Amino acid sequence: KLPCATQTPLLAYLLRVDSEAAAPFLRRAIAARGESFTACNRTLLTDVANLYNDPLLQEIAIGALNDDDPLIAANAAQYLTAHADTTAEGPLWERLAAWNSTWKPRAEELRYVPGETTEAPDQANLGTSLIMALGSAQGWLADDQSLDRLAALAVTAEQREQVQQIRLAWDRRPRA
Repeated sequence: KLPCATQTPLLAYLLRVDSEAAAPFLRRAIAARGESFTACNRTLLTDVANLYNDPLLQEIAIGALNDDDPLIAANAAQYLTAHADTTAEGPLWERLAAWNSTWKPRAEELRYVPGETTEAPDQANLGTSLIMALGSAQGWLADDQSLDRLAALAVTAEQREQVQQIRLAWDRRPRA
């Protein structure tokens, strides 16, 4: 219930001094929902990691990939893009495949329509965040086969373009 500017540094500090004690607080902060709560949980993982990163955050982020709130799941994917090791790759692929099976048949719903309030933009953002995590994570390199798989799981034209941009960036990298 604390403002984000207060809650985030407190959680980062607790994580730094005692990660075991921080775990339940971080999990409760991500799970907090409702009118009397702030929306800090939607950026919590990346915000805390900007102050202090710990392997516990990866464990929590992997669990948060399946959160019902697509903004929390997207933030988990964004955290994993910057901080994950190879153990996160499998759960990211699983989540992207599940997201694809839900949204591929409903791709038209993912379009943003000004004035309409739907979950579509948040779900599209989740799909894009998952693609970015798998295609450009710091913990592993996406090869041609992975990029082909990402392109096949992309639902929107924007997501397919993102995969193409990742592929172009990879092709421009100097090879040793």
